[in-house]
Parts: sequence; structure tokens; C-alpha cells
Amino acid sequence: MLLIDRALVEAFLYPARPGDHAGDGRLIAADARSGAVLWDSRSARAALLPAALEHAPAMLEDAQGRAYRAYFGDSAGTLWRLDLPPGPTEAWRLSRLADLEALASVSGRVSFPVAPELFRAVDGTGRPFDGLLLPALVEEGAGSRIDLLLVRDYALDPDAPLVTVVAADLDAARDCETAGCPPDAGPGWYLADAAPGDALAVAPLIDGGRVFLATHTRLSRACDSASAERFVVVVDLETATPMLEGTSGDALSLGRQALEGPYPVDGAIRVPGLAEALAAQGVGERFLAAKGLATRRYYWLDLLLDSD
Repeated sequence: MLLIDRALVEAFLYPARPGDHAGDGRLIAADARSGAVLWDSRSARAALLPAALEHAPAMLEDAQGRAYRAYFGDSAGTLWRLDLPPGPTEAWRLSRLADLEALASVSGRVSFPVAPELFRAVDGTGRPFDGLLLPALVEEGAGSRIDLLLVRDYALDPDAPLVTVVAADLDAARDCETAGCPPDAGPGWYLADAAPGDALAVAPLIDGGRVFLATHTRLSRACDSASAERFVVVVDLETATPMLEGTSGDALSLGRQALEGPYPVDGAIRVPGLAEALAAQGVGERFLAAKGLATRRYYWLDLLLDSD
């Protein structure tokens, strides 16, 4: 839901098909009822255009359920922030939140195939921030790896100046050897080689201070027998340290199966092949009990059936 020219509008924000040129990314906002285009990144006031986009943005909403900010990554290692102030869409502002291309070598490439997981928090110094937790696909030569990143956005006021974060600003969690590293304040951290696999299909899931990241290695692309080997990694959000040890390093190997991500159900985090994976790794069910789920009761008024 967006507040545009004093009217609430239900909208979709989605990436358009990339063009033939590098950097030809395009994000569109369209009215969910009529399909009319409300905003196009090509018409943004700043001359900033993302590279090709592979996912829709992740949204932040206010207490009334109205979206006011969006975040997304492109195929050239850039994270973008889109501010959605109430009023005309001409006032929407697209900004570079982070340029993380340097996570790869000069000949490599960094991309963000899935949307970030967003959360709002306060750092160790008491400063509030918007947190982006997302995996990056880093391709170098004939191989690739998956890094996990936390980026903090402190410019919560839409009019506050936004300083673009670069890869050198992030603390390398693998190099931490002392307490308090990575720090609980600052631009953020990255965990190199966070998970096995060479592809991503679902966004990470944060629950109770833990990050659940699902990755996979493609085994077959055939339409009638498409399959992949799946992995799940659990990382401590505060310390950026893996919480499990398995036969695949810090990951649970789920074997060959259909591509479905982890999801919460009945107070637990369910992962495809969970029972088999836990049995093979000797991990108890209670480890995956959901900590961040809360039951909420919603009320609504039917104008046709309810009298008051």
C-alpha cells in the first residue's frame, strides 16, 4: 500500500525484463488494480540506473501498513534504496546504498539474485538503523561462492545525507580473532564462503537472532528432471559465526531435492528434507524451534455485513 497524492494505492514493484545493454536495469511500480505505471526508475530524478535486476525489492512499512522505503540489489554488486514519501511519485528518490563490486577480483562479478531480509534495530551505541541481511553471489573465473552480508543504513530520515558503503567498509567476519569483532555498530560485516552451492533461490530468514540461509548447486536443468543439491546454513546474526558443523563444512546438506526454501510452521523452522538432514547430522529438532514468531489477532469491518 502506497500513499500517493493523498490516496491509498495498492501497487506492485517489480523488475522489468533487462535490455541488451549492461546496466540496463529497470524497476517499475504499477497500480495493482488497473496495471497503470505509477513510477519507472528510468524517469527517476537522479541520473542513476541499476544494472539488471533479478528480484523485486524488499519493503519497509509504517504502523498503518503503508510502504515508505524499499531496498534491492542488482547484478553489478550495487545495493539500492528507494524512498517512497507520501505525495507525487516524482518525489520518490533512488539512491546507491552500497557499492560492493570489490568483493570480487577485477575479473569477477558480484550479484544479488534474491531480495534482502530487512529488520529494524538499535546498534551497540544506541543508534537506530535499518538492517539488510542478504547473500551475494560472487563469480570469479570458472567458479563462484556465496557470501553473507549485513549492511546497516543509519540515514532513517528521508532528508538525511546517504553515504554509499563500499566493500572495504565492511568487516570481514572470517578474519575476526578478538571479542567484539565484528563490531555491533558501523557499516556492517560480510561472511565470505558462507555456504556451499553456486546458486540462490530464496531470501534468508532471520529468527531469534539466527540467520537461516538456503543455497543449492544445480544438478540438472532439464524440464522433466530439474533438481539440485540443497544446503542450509545457520549463522548468528550478532557475531556472524556459523552455528552448525556438518559434513559440508558449516552447512547441513539436504541432498538432491526440489527447490523450496525454509519456512516457519507450527512454531518451528521447517526446511525441505529436514528430518533426513537432522538425522544425518545428529542435530535435535529443538535447535530449529522458532524464537521470533508471534501470534497476532486481526479485526476487520465488513461494510456490507457489519452494522457497527
